[in-house]
Amino acid sequence: MGRKIIPRCRLITTLLKMYGAIEQEDRGAPKSHKPFDLKKLGVGWKYQESERYHKLKSDGQRWRALKVDARPLNPGKADDPESANEP
Repeated sequence: MGRKIIPRCRLITTLLKMYGAIEQEDRGAPKSHKPFDLKKLGVGWKYQESERYHKLKSDGQRWRALKVDARPLNPGKADDPESANEP
């Protein structure tokens, strides 16, 4: 978990070395990786965060995703008190 490798790449690499397709000294090329960040989605998207939701807005589109650690909703309580002032 957390490693950036292809599944069974050591087995594949060993077979390639055994049959002479690559040399023993060969090393793979490092691949740059940028972690995904909701706050830097790109042009036209706006990210907001409330107590219970992650919110994404674009021209005519609105997406909400419930947070993993969101508090349970009490009976008679508003789902998202901040959403009342939104159109």
